[in-house]
Amino acid sequence: MSYFNFREMCKTSINADNYPRTMEQVGNLCALVDFLDEIRAEFGEPIIINSGFRSEEVNRKVGGVARSLHLQGRAADIRPSYDDAQEYYWELQRLYQLLYARRDELTELIKY
Repeated sequence: MSYFNFREMCKTSINADNYPRTMEQVGNLCALVDFLDEIRAEFGEPIIINSGFRSEEVNRKVGGVARSLHLQGRAADIRPSYDDAQEYYWELQRLYQLLYARRDELTELIKY
């Protein structure tokens, strides 16, 4: 894990426990961190994790769907780290293209 770590993938602003309970969740989360590290290395710029793993309570409080991949440790909402709106837009497009090129490795790719 070069760029991201387990704790970062579990951070939340919600006042609730937000750590995996099963080895499957831990394994999924570790695989996700490895994948995101590869994306970050290829992107060449910082990437912000908005949301990674979510416990059932956190998912419920943020209005997540009942079958969210976040609950399994298999999802992350990410964005580039830019302040300038136009630069952010172009870097977001570039990040999306990197992910889209590896879509065969993804269960789901949602662009917000």
